[in-house]
Order: sequence, then structure tokens, then C-alpha cells
Amino acid sequence: MILELKMKRVIALTAILAGCASNPHVPANQAPATEADGHAFSCRAKFRSNSDQIAVVAMVNSDGETGEVSVSGQTQQARYAVAGFDRRWDFGLDPEGAANYAFVIEPSGDGKYFELEPSRSVSLKYLVARQYFDCKQIY
Repeated sequence: MILELKMKRVIALTAILAGCASNPHVPANQAPATEADGHAFSCRAKFRSNSDQIAVVAMVNSDGETGEVSVSGQTQQARYAVAGFDRRWDFGLDPEGAANYAFVIEPSGDGKYFELEPSRSVSLKYLVARQYFDCKQIY
């Protein structure tokens, strides 16, 4: 069991390192979060029969302003911020830096995925989340 968890962490960090090298929105010298200097969350899909599988891993880099969102083996570089009490990752940035997607984790551990329209300046509180998750802080 412990070996399996360590292998999952190694695989996740390997995928994140690969993603950092190829994303123009994150400086090449920006290291991904590790247990020593960042924090991460694992999230399971809410309202699904296979909710025991981790669907999303959201990590914060050591700078506290960037991070990664990993879904289905794909890692997206993100801008990270604490908005009120919520933690928010904006990703899928267009050339002007506007986000196409947002992942938000509330203090209760409820995670929400949003698809945004960068051309419209609409607060997330007026949008309906596309997917819901139960999230727990890993470190």
C-alpha cells in the first residue's frame, strides 16, 4: 500500500516535470511543488459510481502564484491564487493570458471545475460548475 502511494507520487511528479518543460506560460526555472515547499490536493469525482479513483490532482508551486492541474494523465500549467477563502487554479490560457478553465477548491473540500469564456468578464459565482469533486489536501 505504501509502495503504491509512493509510485503514484513519482508518476505524478514525473508528468508535472514534463509539463513544466513545454509550457510557455511558466518560467523554465519554475520547479513544481514538492512535499517540502508546496501543497497539493487529490480530488475524486462527486456523484459517480467510480468515485474511489482520483480524478484530479491540483498542486501549488513554491512561488505560491503558479501551479498544475493534472487530469487523465495530462498536466496543465496554471495561475494560482487564494480568492477569499477559496483556492483557485486558472488554466488553458489564451495568448492574451485569459483563462479558459478554472478549478476551485472551497475550505470544505468541495472542488468545482468551470469552463470560462475569456471574452466575457463574469464572476465564477454566476456560473454553474461543469463538474464537482471531493478534495483532500495531500501535503
